[in-house]
Amino acid sequence: MNGCCCCTRAVDSRKELRKYLAEHGTLRTIPKRHPTLGTLVDNIRTGVISVPNDCRKELDENGFVWDIQRARWDLEYMLEFRTYLAEHGTLRTIPKRHPTLGTLVDNIRTGITSVPNDCRKELDENGFVWHQAACQTGERLVFSLTSLLLA
Repeated sequence: MNGCCCCTRAVDSRKELRKYLAEHGTLRTIPKRHPTLGTLVDNIRTGVISVPNDCRKELDENGFVWDIQRARWDLEYMLEFRTYLAEHGTLRTIPKRHPTLGTLVDNIRTGITSVPNDCRKELDENGFVWHQAACQTGERLVFSLTSLLLA
């Protein structure tokens, strides 16, 4: 980040953005919970801070994600899905009562939450069930088979 004003008058924020870029090679992955950049990033994404065009261009060139929902998919949701996949081997059996994914999965299945195409593809490839009825049938089948095996 050469001479960009970096969206704020605070010199510390410019330094932190440059430091983050140097460490990560992109500004795409700045989480809302980042200790020094989180509030700035959230304020930019929600429009609290307006960004001059020259800064916008430079942030774009370094992968900054402007859309708050897209940022959540990149930084939170897909990480949770990947963690679940690593632990369970499939995304087919995510229960509605799962502590971190349950509400999200229910909102996806009922159409409340939309899924970006690239994320949809990854979920498809790992067995995600898009319709609640199919999932409930699958959960009952797994429960029944488990009960039989344990009997």
